[in-house]
Amino acid sequence: GQNPKTGAVIDYWLTVAATSAIRLEIRDGRGTVVRRFVSDEVAPELPAGRYFTERWVRPTPALSPNAGAHRFVWDLRAERPRVFRYEYSIAAVDGEDTPKLPEGMLVPPGEYQVVLLVGGEEYVKPLHVEADPRVAVDGAALDAALVLSREVVAALERHDRATGELRKAGKAIDTVKLKAELDSIGGALVDLQIDLEGSDRAPTQPQRDVCKFETERLDRALKELAFRLRPAAKP
Repeated sequence: GQNPKTGAVIDYWLTVAATSAIRLEIRDGRGTVVRRFVSDEVAPELPAGRYFTERWVRPTPALSPNAGAHRFVWDLRAERPRVFRYEYSIAAVDGEDTPKLPEGMLVPPGEYQVVLLVGGEEYVKPLHVEADPRVAVDGAALDAALVLSREVVAALERHDRATGELRKAGKAIDTVKLKAELDSIGGALVDLQIDLEGSDRAPTQPQRDVCKFETERLDRALKELAFRLRPAAKP
């Protein structure tokens, strides 16, 4: 079933407790996995500054491997991008979890499969995702937003690797200026990704320009980092 507020509601039943981790996959019409949940995975601690009381935060729901009936909710989003900082959404509801942004792009309307993998067996059910009938949705516009989001996420992945290399370098090189540059680039890319996730329209030209500008800045920063990390030539 589909809950317009929380996403796709998935019910499953296990006659006995699973002896190993179970997995739930959401696959698109081509069979590509767009989201994966594993019962023994621990939700990562995402860096975000909480500026409100703890009652507005709830634990991440887990996929249960125990015997019996279970309900799990997929929020209709693809995998969350890995970024160097997250921020809490202002769209909070008392009694529910306050989402951290970015969350991942909403998947476009279409045909999907819900696949439950238990003990080496796959149990597959179809899932149809529809657009909100109150909103005029342009499929081509959504596809364009997904394409740009992939570019942004790819840049963020490169950014994440670069900041990891910078941390490992420690005091071996002067990192202050380069770190500030990478933080600036990463912040702009994260903000762009959040903007894309919050819209059901085609990307604007300014958004495309930001992506191009920040990606070029990232290229230059990575070249500078590689140069600084290069072993000194032996005399």
